[in-house]
Amino acid sequence: MKTLCKICASVCVLLIALVAVSCYPEQESMGDVGQSLIRYTPGDQFALMAISPLAVPQNIDLISFKRDVANSTALNQSTSVVMTLDADGSLIKKYNAANGTDFIAMPTDKYSISPAVASGKVSFTFGPGGIEKTIVVTVPNASSFDFSKSYMLAFKVTISGEGTFSKSVSDTIYRQIMATNRLDGQYNVTGTLVDLAIGTITGNYPMTVNLVTTGEHQVRFEEPAADPWGSVIFHSIMSGGAMSVYGSFGLVVTFDASNKAVSIVNYYGQPAGNTRSAELDPSGVNKYDPVTKTIKIKYFMKQPSVVPIAPNIRTTFDETWTYNKSRFEK
Repeated sequence: MKTLCKICASVCVLLIALVAVSCYPEQESMGDVGQSLIRYTPGDQFALMAISPLAVPQNIDLISFKRDVANSTALNQSTSVVMTLDADGSLIKKYNAANGTDFIAMPTDKYSISPAVASGKVSFTFGPGGIEKTIVVTVPNASSFDFSKSYMLAFKVTISGEGTFSKSVSDTIYRQIMATNRLDGQYNVTGTLVDLAIGTITGNYPMTVNLVTTGEHQVRFEEPAADPWGSVIFHSIMSGGAMSVYGSFGLVVTFDASNKAVSIVNYYGQPAGNTRSAELDPSGVNKYDPVTKTIKIKYFMKQPSVVPIAPNIRTTFDETWTYNKSRFEK
């Protein structure tokens, strides 16, 4: 009987110990204990770096590495970091295949890196006492960017000496370098919408939208929205008092050098499969004012399958798009 009591007591102690251990915060890795950890910011494997399309040099803090040393002994030792540039584009091809993107390696004549690339690598050392190093990219002339292409820099990173990579970051790093045009940004949209076919459809104003650079003088209209649509390319509406969208209808607007809107087309095709197309209303101002950062624009949605009589206008839009902030501003 005493033996049974001892067994029960031992089991209870063991259970209490297991519960106590399970209450400790989860550590990054048992293998990291006592080691110096190397992290970087932005901490995501992919990050977008947006710059202005200016013909003057611009510096970008591409990656900042930080060494979290385990103790004073480690602080007095050295850690070497080598970033191997994806010169043959194999890492970018892998990224494109996994994400359905079309990035290309940024042409070497459009940037320089500090520390400089040598033999295809960017290398630096955290010497004794060193804890942080920032890799800087200089773009001498962003106005020379081809806006039809998506530029990327990709690196494979290795660590030697004191410390190891934190398990919270990847050893493969992707950075998109994008020059935004003067129209790019987040805008507040107000105005009126008249659906000539269905009177219960009205405008969903005010709206918050993003104008996304698709060319030197061209932007795509994207509207961050609530579920079930998420952030997609469409134009929201109110239908019978409930939020809805015009399916297969998104806007791509082209301006000339004087900021006049010269065309508007449907992102999904001109026309799309449901016969919807976009067209500017010539009675509108249809211009971007760089002083107030405001776009006044009028346009039509045409849909011959619903309105068969020419000019097939189903919906009229009279809107003001007022700049709010950069799309990349939190």
